[in-house]
Amino acid sequence: MSYIWDIAIKLKRAGIDLSTITFIQPEIYSPYMEVSLENLNHIENIHIKNIEVNALYRFENIFEPLLHLDFKGSKELQIIIFNIILNFLIQLDLKQGFCIREFSKIFISDEINKGLFGDEIKENIKVFNIDEKDIVLDSIYNYYSTNVNIYIFNLILKNIFKNIITYLDKEKEFGIFIYVGEKKTDIYERKLNVLISLFLPIYFKPYICWDKHFPVLGLDRTMMIEQNVLF
Repeated sequence: MSYIWDIAIKLKRAGIDLSTITFIQPEIYSPYMEVSLENLNHIENIHIKNIEVNALYRFENIFEPLLHLDFKGSKELQIIIFNIILNFLIQLDLKQGFCIREFSKIFISDEINKGLFGDEIKENIKVFNIDEKDIVLDSIYNYYSTNVNIYIFNLILKNIFKNIITYLDKEKEFGIFIYVGEKKTDIYERKLNVLISLFLPIYFKPYICWDKHFPVLGLDRTMMIEQNVLF
């Protein structure tokens, strides 16, 4: 069984703007389901404009007068009003159970989009997918709540780049080596720049290695000729 909030989340993850969808009351529907869209789990592959929702499943007291068989008003106006009210209910649904953390993340995201974190971060945050962006917002909230910067920096690096390894430079104060474990691309570079700008203390000096590791004595896989970098 799926609800309207579930549909909204799937549309968002698929990159589909909710405003491009019209919700309508089906003529034939199951009284035991709110949404019964075919191929619901593959909604990103469906080019849809209308989604049928049984609004009487949970909101009968709201929609019964509008959807009553004896409704004498304009059918076109009925569809428009139905869609507006349902979109409002979707937003309420999505906010049910929100905690301070989730509301704070919304405000942080809004500040990033307004450029309050800088124009570079405003533009580069766009290369993160929806799950990665949520990790970034969650980490910003943790950073302001705890101020444990290096731990949070290392944690978010591992959440975004699966093969990443960081080393603190014992010879150079506040030096940090970052082995990304991926070939350098524009998207990866922009992601890394955002994380460094947001979470690495300004007095740290990062040294970046992409797909080639620097030699480490005792680790044979890092001592291969032409497969490592030197500092």
